[in-house]
Amino acid sequence: MALTSDRLDFPEFTEYEVNKLKPGMQKLLFLGILFVAIFFIWDIASDSLTNHLQSIFRLIIIAILCGILFVFSNKKLNKYIPPAFLVLGLMIFVFSALLHSYVNPRLHYLLLNSGYFHLGIVAFSPMFTKKQIVLTLLLGLAFLLFLIYTYFNIPDYQLSGIVLRVITLSVFVVITTLLIRKSAYQHYLLAKKVHSQSITDALTKTYNRYGFFMHIDRLWIDSKKHQRPLSILLMDLDRFKNVNDQHGHISGDMLLKSFAQEIKKLIPEDAILARFGGEEFILLLPATKLERAHILACKIQQFFSDHIHQVEGIPGLRNTLSIGVATRSQQHQKPEDLIRQADEALYAAKENGRNQVQLRA
Repeated sequence: MALTSDRLDFPEFTEYEVNKLKPGMQKLLFLGILFVAIFFIWDIASDSLTNHLQSIFRLIIIAILCGILFVFSNKKLNKYIPPAFLVLGLMIFVFSALLHSYVNPRLHYLLLNSGYFHLGIVAFSPMFTKKQIVLTLLLGLAFLLFLIYTYFNIPDYQLSGIVLRVITLSVFVVITTLLIRKSAYQHYLLAKKVHSQSITDALTKTYNRYGFFMHIDRLWIDSKKHQRPLSILLMDLDRFKNVNDQHGHISGDMLLKSFAQEIKKLIPEDAILARFGGEEFILLLPATKLERAHILACKIQQFFSDHIHQVEGIPGLRNTLSIGVATRSQQHQKPEDLIRQADEALYAAKENGRNQVQLRA
């Protein structure tokens, strides 16, 4: 069943980080496109393009940035953002390095580009897996060393120092990114725990009102869109006040816990059970017609009335249950209308002597 301990409706770690970093990444991508485009237009206007290769590289970079920006702007493609960003970083690193080596072969351009590449990996490390971080940096480092050895005529005494510095920087970046990712994951677990507590009733470990409305709002839209039935059971423990008055509030709490635990065994996997307030519980049944909801309500009501609750200090404790049942129809404009109708059915059950099920078609 869809209980808070089983399904938190909380995004996975990577999706959570993507959602946090996505607005900033979109701005950076847009600025990157603008930056490259301005230089491209400037080169054309000033006739400073000495070769076609330079303009081709810049057009390719603009095309890549536009493609990644499209991925970032499409919610359906969110899961592709981390690998897309890694591909983006590697390709821009490759194109920029080749461009610098071809147009103006000075080593500090290449090393500066390497620094930007490392900085990008650090900035967005929470989105990547550990394997992605290490693999990307290894590929970037290998390509950088390949370019240094192949295209740059550097004395051996300088070359060893440059290679050592780049390798040291890469090792430092790997350690830094892994620590950042660990810290981000700890923050994610804390946010997930807070989210769980915000939608869970502490006593019965079912959803609270906030958690229930979070689900019914989503299922209501789905029900209207696909013309699927949606039913609810509003349940109230009869004469619960007498239990508190005669046996104490601790015993009353134990009865509520016992009720929630037993009901979980009877309801479907996709049902949403919530404590609606006091001794009232509400059960949300997706894709369930009135007839099926009524059968389930009768089953729950009969079981609860016959069941002997295991409450410490009160042997043989029994109680009864009143239930109101309602199903969404075209007359219901919002979830509150359906809940109100179930409440009217529950009120009728109470007025007719309790310990029964009443319907509202």
